[in-house]
Amino acid sequence: MTPPLSGKRALVLGAAHGVGLACANELAAHGASVTAVYRARPPDFAQAEVDRQAGLEWICADQTTERGFETIMSACPDPDVLVIVPPRVPLGSGLDINLDAYRVAHESNCIAPLRFVLGMAPRMRAQRFGRIVAISGASTKAPIPSHAAVNAARVALLAAISGIAREIASSNVTINAVLLGPTDTPGLVERWQARAQERGIPYEQLFDESCARIPSGRLGRPQECAALCMLLCSPAMGHLTAQNILLDGGATPGLF
Repeated sequence: MTPPLSGKRALVLGAAHGVGLACANELAAHGASVTAVYRARPPDFAQAEVDRQAGLEWICADQTTERGFETIMSACPDPDVLVIVPPRVPLGSGLDINLDAYRVAHESNCIAPLRFVLGMAPRMRAQRFGRIVAISGASTKAPIPSHAAVNAARVALLAAISGIAREIASSNVTINAVLLGPTDTPGLVERWQARAQERGIPYEQLFDESCARIPSGRLGRPQECAALCMLLCSPAMGHLTAQNILLDGGATPGLF
């Protein structure tokens, strides 16, 4: 049986670890030729040759800068699939951070992803196929005070791509977002370890308390996000677009 993404080329931003790496591997496993972008944490290059044989190529570039954008576009100018995993930014509550923090978050989590969408969506429309998935956070639906700057940036990006998605839907190009709740990634572990230290409690206690607030009783797994991403990127999913899909174990209340 032919893999669903056989013959398709995919670009995954923020693929060095966690959710981005899981998405890159999942797309490659389903037949795509994947260009995976990392910025500061290079992959295990002892594994790189195996990755190449599996259809996955690595490039080093900073997705948040114009120079990085040009480097990435040169390496993968006409992808059929684009998966955007924005970089982490420093956290802080609305009154504890300054406008520079908002600018940094907006540049990295709104402007930079939008640069790729605006650069690639017209090409996808011209070839009458394209799948774009933006990985975001559940805090866009239920803002977290300590995520003030990134909350604002994420919501701005979702508003922008929602309109673009409707403009290009008739060309078999879709844009959707996956809104993640707490997910078992290196970044989350680092933040929770710091929070436990601030509270003067063992990490295991904070972990158990946090998971108890999630109806599923556990963290999400990067592979679960990757499986959903693969579904959204499938050629069979051309009628699902302009949607923000929660993947949070039921943690965010609400019907919509």
